[in-house]
Amino acid sequence: YVTRHPGTAAQAIQDLDPGDAASLVRAAPPRAIAEVLARMGADSAVRIVNRLAPEISRRAMAESDPAVAIAVLRRLGGDDVQRALLGSLPPARRREVETYLSYPENSAGSLMDPTAPVFREDARVSEVAAALRGSRRFDDNVVMVVTPEGQLRGTITIVEVLLASPDQRLTSLRIQTSPTIEAFASREEVAELLERQRLAAMPVVDVTGRPVGALSQRALALVAEQDVAADMQA
Repeated sequence: YVTRHPGTAAQAIQDLDPGDAASLVRAAPPRAIAEVLARMGADSAVRIVNRLAPEISRRAMAESDPAVAIAVLRRLGGDDVQRALLGSLPPARRREVETYLSYPENSAGSLMDPTAPVFREDARVSEVAAALRGSRRFDDNVVMVVTPEGQLRGTITIVEVLLASPDQRLTSLRIQTSPTIEAFASREEVAELLERQRLAAMPVVDVTGRPVGALSQRALALVAEQDVAADMQA
């Protein structure tokens, strides 16, 4: 079932305890596990990866889309865990992932928070709220919401999530369309976008439209300050 219907499987297991979800997918081929993880929000995916055997995790990451692999890597325990998993990838995939991990200085990718919360549109409010509490991230203003295919659909304010009924799905809440910027965009491009719109946070996406992080309010404020300073110097 996981192999033939990864989208349906992802929807079904995201409501389960992460240990139970890991038990259901661990027997599937690595490619099938990767397809399921790609259809879940990164925060839900990493909770399952953490409960898979290391060898299974490595094989699944080797089969994963680079954006998915990066999102999981950046949410894993410590640097040693990340290096071990990265080092286990096939050379070509490792180089591809490392490219995305090494964004140019002052690019949107280098300024973003790569662990900004991301959830599927059909995730339950209870799951999202529990993950937010567990991460103890107090500065987030929004969560990013993705489709079952991993494409960014929009954002929802944290306040709206916490005030909603625990059994509601995110798709039933008010998902707001948000301006996005590609990870390799320059700081100047970020500043130009800020001139046109006031934003609490800005999703950062890869070339396929999948979120790889977000520019927080603090980062956006820093970009605006640097832009003003550059204008004054000029």
